[in-house]
Amino acid sequence: MAYRSGNSSAARVARMHSTASYIGKGSIPGQGGAGRYSPIGARLAMGNNSYMDTYVNGASITGRGGTVRQINRTGAPLKKLRVGLSGVKISGAANSAKDIRVTNAGSGYTTATVTASGGGSSYDFRPVIVGGQIVAILNYSSGSFPAGPVPTLTITGDGVGATAVIDRFDGIGEASYNYDQSVSVDIEYPLNTYQNIVPTKTILRGTRLDVTDGELAVEVPVGAEYGIRTTATLGTAPTFNVVRTGSAITSIDITEAGSGLWAPWYDLTFTGGTGSGATARVYTYQGKAYRVDVTAAGNYTATPSVVLQFIIERPIVLMPLLGDKRQDGNPLTSGHPSAVPAFLASAVDGRSGVVRGDSIANGAAGGGDISGDAWGNFGWPARVLGRAGIGVLKHTLPGDYVSGYNANHAAQSVMIQALSGIDFALCQMGINDVTRGDSLAAVQASMIAEWQSYRGVLPAVYQSTITPYTTSTDGWVTLANQTAFSAAYASGGVRLLLNAWLRDGAPMSGRLPAATGSSAVGTVRVGQTGHPLSLICDIAAQVESKSDPTKHAPMAWGSSYVRLGAVADGIHLTDVYHAKVRGTVSALAVVGGSGWTVAPQVVFSGHGVPVATPTFTGGVLTGITPVSDGGIDYDYPPIITILPLNNAGTGATATAILTNKRITGYSVTAGGAGYTTGAVISHAGAVPPQATARIVGGQVVLAEADWWGGSDVSSVPTVTLVGGDGTGASVVASISKGIEPALLAA
Repeated sequence: MAYRSGNSSAARVARMHSTASYIGKGSIPGQGGAGRYSPIGARLAMGNNSYMDTYVNGASITGRGGTVRQINRTGAPLKKLRVGLSGVKISGAANSAKDIRVTNAGSGYTTATVTASGGGSSYDFRPVIVGGQIVAILNYSSGSFPAGPVPTLTITGDGVGATAVIDRFDGIGEASYNYDQSVSVDIEYPLNTYQNIVPTKTILRGTRLDVTDGELAVEVPVGAEYGIRTTATLGTAPTFNVVRTGSAITSIDITEAGSGLWAPWYDLTFTGGTGSGATARVYTYQGKAYRVDVTAAGNYTATPSVVLQFIIERPIVLMPLLGDKRQDGNPLTSGHPSAVPAFLASAVDGRSGVVRGDSIANGAAGGGDISGDAWGNFGWPARVLGRAGIGVLKHTLPGDYVSGYNANHAAQSVMIQALSGIDFALCQMGINDVTRGDSLAAVQASMIAEWQSYRGVLPAVYQSTITPYTTSTDGWVTLANQTAFSAAYASGGVRLLLNAWLRDGAPMSGRLPAATGSSAVGTVRVGQTGHPLSLICDIAAQVESKSDPTKHAPMAWGSSYVRLGAVADGIHLTDVYHAKVRGTVSALAVVGGSGWTVAPQVVFSGHGVPVATPTFTGGVLTGITPVSDGGIDYDYPPIITILPLNNAGTGATATAILTNKRITGYSVTAGGAGYTTGAVISHAGAVPPQATARIVGGQVVLAEADWWGGSDVSSVPTVTLVGGDGTGASVVASISKGIEPALLAA
């Protein structure tokens, strides 16, 4: 359900900014005759979900992905593209020192210690003294520091004059990449044929954005599959000489220091030789191997070799391409550097927006994999906006706060300003602010500051309501066994008060929040002149219980339930509930009827969700029969999940078979065991509505506990009562949507 007030124009608001200056080296190319550049992220359909994790073991450190393949869903051929690469990231890790630089070597030292002021703990910084001078400080432990400025280092000892600074200090908010990158980007079209769109260039760490405009020699038609490939050369690998004395590895000399080594240390890998048990760690200084400590000597009769071997991981950068995943299928949640484009935009004009959120909008934490349904593992914004053909610049960070955005959004703003085709910002955050104990007034103030910041550069800003957070003793099967996580989530707590304020249109007076229900002179609400918001999307109403909104509505009907249907941990929605945000049956009204003594079967049709019937023999899945394909075209087979009823059964798996993009059958890949009460079939999180009728006083009754509204419901279903012995009863269904895409960027 969406809340909107005032007389908002149906026409798009005129652009409220011109393309900003590039922060870093160079300048953002002018728009010229290219028109609007719109992000094409949400229109991606993942095929070979590649970008390989690359082991570094050799003369050069190069991360090269297989090709991430997508479908052109922009509605027009792709010809002119804009690629943004970034040397900064948004980090969700605790503040910690990453690199220490000596600014004055001093003199006269034979011993010294390094301390950090400004708080912090568990750090271990060790000076290296050569000829009385401190030539390096090795980071044996990065430590943990409170939020705030970079700590100050102090060197004490028997010498004088040495000084040093923390050169890289990563924490929550905007942080530099760990090293410079030499990057190129190619577009694959036709398949297996590559067109270079970004010639090799160096992206310096700390550069907020580097933008390249290019024109494809062969355009990508509407509906065609194409790919993106990035290549990043990060530096050179170091080489070593292993020294063995008797059977023990006693030392390891550095023969080539290498370059581009971003971590404070690496554990070395021993290869060859005869024997085992040795371990060693190499410490780095300013990107080069500096010192090796042998931490276990082992027992060898022939000397082994050692190599530095690590994985170049693919992170959430600032705004990665929606759908981007690692080769193993896991979502991109680490904070390591990457050569992935920060955005890919097309000169095709289409509705698009930036999604600003935490792990719930991100979808990676408990969100389940909904690839095959074209929108990747990225939560309900992708499910809702992607299905509507709305481009998305994804801007989510697990664990982030609204106030964190307000303090650390410079790089995000640069990216937004580099795209002239973004129509709105969708703000989802707030749950982490509530969890850490912020007051209602504090969260309101943070939200208002975020809205105003976005409204300064975008035509429209939307906010979602805050979803529940509970614990459970039965896997979120029932309401009774759920408990609010804290007083902030209980009845009368900050979450419900905040949602009540949002549902009232987020009343404001000037730049300050007004009381819920206020009618004071000067009070404005969402959509009215002077209010920064255009729309409020009631996401919480899609997933919380109607009878007790402090709790998640369980996936249960009658005596049937699906354990972990709602959330895996009390806060992060499963793929089924991400899909529920897009659409669900919100009410069932039984009209008329009499003379019922035997309950009828409740049958739903026309809801736009694929339906399939599993067959079990002795508790083992033996087949799945398609009932309806839901009218959905799939570019790739949706992931099929067998959801056991009443938590009875495990291990069954299956895949969908497509013919002309429609589901026509299933292949059982594992039968599992113990399915004694049946199961429902999830198609990438989409599950049809379910209901169990009861008879009370000769009439059919469908109370809240008797039905579950389904997920990914796109249209109002027809409900038919089959069987039973009464007459005259009918059922009228209503559906609700967390966001109505037609309202966005109108």
